[in-house]
Amino acid sequence: MSLEDAQLTNSLRRECARRAMDISRLELRCIHGVVHLTGEVRTIRGQVCDLKKEMEILHHVLRAKPGVRDVIDDVRLHDW
Repeated sequence: MSLEDAQLTNSLRRECARRAMDISRLELRCIHGVVHLTGEVRTIRGQVCDLKKEMEILHHVLRAKPGVRDVIDDVRLHDW
């Protein structure tokens, strides 16, 4: 992984952590500016959250980041 990809990955993980969802099972990788999201995203227990809407917002935020060329999403959404 190049230094640019590593720095971009860390920046994107911080953006994901700002969302109102449990991303502990989310894997995020960035290769040559292409972001790969895999794994599972859950609602946080005790909170009401529309995961589909949150993921749409997250995609928009990630695509707007400098250096991101594309976002590939293979994430499962899981409500409690």
